[in-house]
Amino acid sequence: MADFNDEDRQAVRDVARGLVVLLHELSEERRLIRERANQPGIERSGNRPLKWASENATFLGIVVTALSLTIGGLWSVTQYLDQQQKQTEQRAAEAELERRRVLGDFALDLTKAETRNGAAYAVASLAGLDAIPLLSQYLIEASSDPKAVTFQNALGQAFIVIGPDSVRPLAQLNRQSRPTKAVKPPLIVAATQPVLEHFMKMRAEVFSKREGILRGVLLMDARLDFEQLDGLDLFGVTFRSSNFCSSSLRGTDLRQARFDNSSLISAHLEDTRLEQAWFNDDTLDGASFDRAQGREVQFERASLKDTSFRQAQLQGARFGGAALNAADFSASNLEGADFSEAILVKARLLDASVLNAKLWSADLENADLSNTDLTKVEGLSATAKPYHMHPRDGADRASRGPNVLGANVSGAKIDQGQREYLCRYGAVNVSGGCADFPAADVPPSNFGSGFGAGGCW
Repeated sequence: MADFNDEDRQAVRDVARGLVVLLHELSEERRLIRERANQPGIERSGNRPLKWASENATFLGIVVTALSLTIGGLWSVTQYLDQQQKQTEQRAAEAELERRRVLGDFALDLTKAETRNGAAYAVASLAGLDAIPLLSQYLIEASSDPKAVTFQNALGQAFIVIGPDSVRPLAQLNRQSRPTKAVKPPLIVAATQPVLEHFMKMRAEVFSKREGILRGVLLMDARLDFEQLDGLDLFGVTFRSSNFCSSSLRGTDLRQARFDNSSLISAHLEDTRLEQAWFNDDTLDGASFDRAQGREVQFERASLKDTSFRQAQLQGARFGGAALNAADFSASNLEGADFSEAILVKARLLDASVLNAKLWSADLENADLSNTDLTKVEGLSATAKPYHMHPRDGADRASRGPNVLGANVSGAKIDQGQREYLCRYGAVNVSGGCADFPAADVPPSNFGSGFGAGGCW
């Protein structure tokens, strides 16, 4: 019976109360029977129930006695359960007092260099979420002490013991400590990283709530290669010099995320949200952005060789100076995208939407632009000529068109001026033919190799 819960106890009390009421009603009925038995006219038909009750008074007495015994038993049970509950509450109170006493001892041990590592773990185990403010203060102090590296690591493990609920306060600590202009961030920023990185790898539920929990957080030299990070909320986080080689970030929220000098070689970024994400100067060779969506994504000077952007929605993306050798943009939306000075040798732009895209000084040698509407792109003008045919310092941007040597424009929609440019400078399968425009002697660009082969760190 000691295992009864509060609901069980309440049910027993309710039954006891009901039986008490019934016993009272039966006792009252017996009294009425005795009183009316001596009254004249007891034989009248209207008093038959009273006559029956009078004749069965012995039976009713037995019922009343049985109910009295039952109620007494139930009352005893209720008293016993109440006593057990009080004892349980007393033991819990004593255990809590003992826990607090032990916690106080361990908290004192945090101040001693010889005991603080183990004390950090013990405090986290005993206090849980309540330990976060205390451990956070020690983490701030340890991060600036070169002699406290092991203590800093122990504190990180303590936060991991507390669980994913430690992510939010540590993210806030990282965010508040991060300077806006300093080249080298405070050491506390790096001190919070092992815990945040751990729960990212664990794909903790806190990263799937779409609350931007890491917005404004800085993570440096993160080793997240070959990790499964699908569907995480990484809105607004900054990764500096980090490795995502062959990682899976499918469906991840990367809006306003920033990757500085990072490697995402062969990473899977299909179906990601990329509004205003930043990949400038990163290495993303062989990555996949298929069906990714986001306006004004930055890819300037990035290495994107053999990268796939099929069916991606990247309106207003900036690819200026990027190496896009053999990249695949088939059926993608690139309206307003800037490819100025980008290397698109052997790139595929079949059925892509390139309305108002900029191709100034781009290298489209042997690229495939089949079935693409080129009428509104910038750079394919009869008054321009390929950038590599200009003196290095002798022409403004408006006259430095793309290199289109060997570019396949079969089925592409073009105007008359673009037809002249494409025919004159070596494109193939030009709609309307090239009989009216003599071909110029176009040299290879010699820039098709891009930035060189990249590898995982």
